[in-house]
Amino acid sequence: MPKIQIALEHFSCALRLYLHERCYYSALHLAGAAEEHFSGCLKDIPNCNLRTHFEEIKAFSAHFVEPGDSFDESAIGRLMNDAKNAVKHPNLEFKGDPEEEAADMIDRAIGARTKLYHYAPESAELTGFPSALVSEFLDTRSSQRTHRTI
Repeated sequence: MPKIQIALEHFSCALRLYLHERCYYSALHLAGAAEEHFSGCLKDIPNCNLRTHFEEIKAFSAHFVEPGDSFDESAIGRLMNDAKNAVKHPNLEFKGDPEEEAADMIDRAIGARTKLYHYAPESAELTGFPSALVSEFLDTRSSQRTHRTI
């Protein structure tokens, strides 16, 4: 089975667990696995010298550093993956809000899949992309953000 097909299965399950079961730790773990697969597939595209979605987020984070402050890209990377790694490894402590961490990882997976689709449109032919679940997730996420800012 192609890795992208496995990633789509992880991604679909993550969305269902997040939206319908409220199993945030499992959703976080599966979305993290999907994001890694999608990003890995980007690296496999011939003549495609692209940074992974993860690397782009780290680079984007540099824009929020105050002038004169130091920026440690590896620390940003560790911070971005702390929650994912904490649910994966028994010796790490989970810190944070599981619902928010799962949603952030699903956002990352959506971004990586979108980028993969852009650079490898033939990947759209694979079965299992959960368009309806993605729409439901984005609607839910938008509603959550609206309620938190009010």
